Amino acid sequence: MMKLYEMSYAIERLWLELDEIINSDIPTDEALQAFDERLGEIEQAKEIKCLNLACLIKQLEAESAAYKCEKLRIQHRQSVTDNAIERLKTYLTANLNGEKLKDERVSISWRKSEKVELSCEVDSLPRDLCRIKVEANMTAIKDRLKAGEIVEGASLVEKNNVQIK
Repeated sequence: MMKLYEMSYAIERLWLELDEIINSDIPTDEALQAFDERLGEIEQAKEIKCLNLACLIKQLEAESAAYKCEKLRIQHRQSVTDNAIERLKTYLTANLNGEKLKDERVSISWRKSEKVELSCEVDSLPRDLCRIKVEANMTAIKDRLKAGEIVEGASLVEKNNVQIK
């Protein structure tokens, strides 16, 4: 069985053969009929292969959606567990007041750290103490390009996206 790209190539070759048949001195009905049969077979096989590929894509999309759902479920469980950890650490900290404890299973000790806590709005801080994330506004760029404006470094490219239902 031919691969999909081979089928497209085979169809191109058949069209070249048709040109030869038509340009020959005596194009026979038998040669034209053979061409038509081979073309029909290849196009039918190509159609079947494309439909099978579409079915595979649908199956993989369903599998991907199931993974996404499972990932969200696991992320939720992780979040619940992380929150429980933080609550228990806070509870332990409040009850030990810096006291060290140790046994064969676990050791509780303390280390000093520093953390900046803001009592004002971030907007009131000097700009050199703020981080600003800069990213392209693709929607605005698209709107300007559609309006006929020139945006350096950007172009509007028309794509043909496959939809499988």
